[in-house]
Amino acid sequence: MDDVALICGMSKKTLYRFFESKGELAHAVVEKFVLKSEQFLRVCPCISPDAGSEMNNLFKYISGILNILPLSLCREIRKYYPHAWKLVVEFREKKLYPFIIQNFNRGISENMYQAGFDKEKTSWFYLWHLNIAVEDTSLNMEKRHQLLAHVNNCLLKSILNVKGLKKMYLTY
Repeated sequence: MDDVALICGMSKKTLYRFFESKGELAHAVVEKFVLKSEQFLRVCPCISPDAGSEMNNLFKYISGILNILPLSLCREIRKYYPHAWKLVVEFREKKLYPFIIQNFNRGISENMYQAGFDKEKTSWFYLWHLNIAVEDTSLNMEKRHQLLAHVNNCLLKSILNVKGLKKMYLTY
């Protein structure tokens, strides 16, 4: 509650006027992040000229979310508020996973991504690494961002074809 009150710029007492319990607050915070993330996923393909830039926009969005969230918040929500954490899991499985698969299909159709890679396994592999970056208690903020940047870079380099790699080095 201290972290949330600090981010909101109010006292814990004021915060408790709006939310009766920490569980209610946790659910509201997660719900807000999920709704904003769903909005981003709907807009991202429209604002991205190609699949590579779309994936880079996703990476930047995730990195921005990690800048906002205190390191302890995700761990605490997962541990103490499973009903709120369920929203995160559902978002990852029902929104983020299909978004990544759609991006892979877009990249293949734009002839930027290799056609022969296993989209499902590659997507789950990325999401697994994303979980580590978010939840690993041994990572401070800097290492968290370094890991995420490295995972993002590895993902793109593993799926881009020659045309996509050239474009990546010229554009991104």
